[in-house]
Amino acid sequence: VRIVTKAGISNPRAFVVSDQKEFVEVEPNNDVDKAQRIELNSTVSGGIATANDVDYYVFAGKKGQRVIFSALTTSIDSRLNVFVKVFSADGLYVGGNRNYFHSDALVDAVLPADGDYHVRVSDFTYTQGGIDYFYRLSVTTAPWIDAVFPSVVEPGKETKVTVYGRNLPGGKIDPDVVVNDRALEKVVVT
Repeated sequence: VRIVTKAGISNPRAFVVSDQKEFVEVEPNNDVDKAQRIELNSTVSGGIATANDVDYYVFAGKKGQRVIFSALTTSIDSRLNVFVKVFSADGLYVGGNRNYFHSDALVDAVLPADGDYHVRVSDFTYTQGGIDYFYRLSVTTAPWIDAVFPSVVEPGKETKVTVYGRNLPGGKIDPDVVVNDRALEKVVVT
């Protein structure tokens, strides 16, 4: 979005419109026992206030659910080099990621059991924090599209395209297409 006034045009600023339930980070949530409860298929907006700030969230999951944890930073003009880790209630490491796309993070995890799961969000190097170090963390079972081929089609003409991603309706795992050690699903649609 840009603002236009008599004085001129502002720099562009990114923002996100979502159809998921929204939460705002509530402090203190800097340890597992203080984790903020959120719902699966929701998004939380938070920030890393100081270099050593760590934010924890907890949600209930079911065995076998493929959950996508997306932390937007670069995409929304944040300076945060985010690192996301996911743990089961008993402390089992389920997955983690940073730099999926620039400084955005994406964790793709199949939950090993029913129960609570903790999501840990921090600066990767624990060296920066402040008002410019914010994030949008989505915890969802919704489809995630990584790529579409071909990426350009002729308008008004039916064309088959191949969609690669995660949790795709009707998608089948393609073992030849792997991102961050996870095979993507593939579906061909018109």
